[in-house]
Amino acid sequence: MQIEAVRLEAEAGRDFALEYPEQFVLAREDGLELPGWDHAKLNGLNLWRAPGARTKRLLDKSGRQFGWLLGEAVDGNGQYLSDPVTVPVPSLSKAGMVKAEAWIEALAGRYAVILAGKTDARIYQDPVGDFSVVWDPETGIIASSVLLALNRPLSWNPRFDRRKVLDGKVHFSLGHTADRSVRLMWPNHYLDLANLRLVRHWPRADTVFEIPQNALEQQVAAISDRLTAVMRALVTGTSCLLPISGGRDSRNLAGVLGPAAASLVAGFAVKFHKMSRIDSEIGGVIAERLGVPYFAVSYKPTSRQDRFGYYRRTGYGDGGAALHVLGSHLTLPPGNLSLRGNVMEIIRANQWNQPSIGRRGMVKTAFGLRRLLIERGPEAGAAVAGFADEYEAWAETLPQEARRSQLDIAFCEQLLPNTLGIRHFGDTANFVMNPFACRHLILLAMQIPAQLRVDGVANKLLLERNCAQFSDIPFESEVASGDWNPASLRPADSSSGANEGASGLASGGAQA
Repeated sequence: MQIEAVRLEAEAGRDFALEYPEQFVLAREDGLELPGWDHAKLNGLNLWRAPGARTKRLLDKSGRQFGWLLGEAVDGNGQYLSDPVTVPVPSLSKAGMVKAEAWIEALAGRYAVILAGKTDARIYQDPVGDFSVVWDPETGIIASSVLLALNRPLSWNPRFDRRKVLDGKVHFSLGHTADRSVRLMWPNHYLDLANLRLVRHWPRADTVFEIPQNALEQQVAAISDRLTAVMRALVTGTSCLLPISGGRDSRNLAGVLGPAAASLVAGFAVKFHKMSRIDSEIGGVIAERLGVPYFAVSYKPTSRQDRFGYYRRTGYGDGGAALHVLGSHLTLPPGNLSLRGNVMEIIRANQWNQPSIGRRGMVKTAFGLRRLLIERGPEAGAAVAGFADEYEAWAETLPQEARRSQLDIAFCEQLLPNTLGIRHFGDTANFVMNPFACRHLILLAMQIPAQLRVDGVANKLLLERNCAQFSDIPFESEVASGDWNPASLRPADSSSGANEGASGLASGGAQA
């Protein structure tokens, strides 16, 4: 059976094996044609991966393989996972599946986990869908992006305006993809490979979502401790790049590194307009405090070839802002993890407003749908009406106690996978991931009362705890006028420490 991605690359005279780095195809059928890709088989499941992709075998306590972890992860004990991974389960029996699921739920990173038992097979993914998973119900083919799941030409999803999607003006959601049949997996569900049905596994009915306001400092300390463990495990476990700017999220990631900062390949920022220039100047000062190399990467337009390659690799699921800076990101030294802080927006309750806080999180369908950016402007009302049933069907999968955190969970399960997660396979230079993509961290953040998050109280405490060494360095918003002089924070004999471009930096390692 020929895969559509293979046909398109051959038709254009491109080498398929090189065009979809880190991606995968999974099927019961073993006759799929994926030239140049690695192939493995386990208990009737066939896994194909692009050459050099990050793949870890999962072993039980007896050393028997029962699955794979695709991508990168840190376990619940703060251990960076390298191949092979021994999971604390005796076997993948019914009881073993429960224990394996609990182990998966404790992971942080960007990953998909395939459990290939003899009687039960499932695929899980990270809590925000950063490692995208799609499937075609007609053929049973599961893959990382739409063109890899098809054995026919793409048939555009008629419910979405193609041009608006490719321009980044609207976004798919609620499991929709560019193809009318192919579905996108919802995070925090597993896909049962026997019947291709999604089953929610997190949050659970007994998950606690509220803490007293007087427990805020203890909660922030727990967030800091887990984030510290994850960041240090990643940076010391494999080669990493860290975007460092004038924002709060990247500062928190930098602030928890401590001695592990010495293991960073480099910090960087992309300069493409006035505010990003300020970002790069502030990031340079922070990097100098950390004692790490830093690169302010000049803007490089994305080429036509890279643009259309991005569309193919992401299954025509996104465009706009990511494409604007893709050319610059492709100049970075390849083969590293590029650590981002996007998921940390949940600490600021970025999906909430005062009316939703007043209703204590009980969300009207129209408000929840507008947050998913399926449509914007005057046409948003029609989109709300057209997708209301699907939104409510998704919301019904939530345990009762989770309904008051619906905005946060929708952010993780519907908005992030279709705005940021879908983009990650478009960058062929480095493996982009979010260290805050961790169910424990996400729950700790959700448990903080929304008003304290919206008011910035929680984030302020986190910054004070993690970033005291940067307290004299302003944020981007504080120097938006552009008249800040970074030299004022450096010793007189210090050079800037920030280089133009990344060409002089050695490449990091590819696979851990």
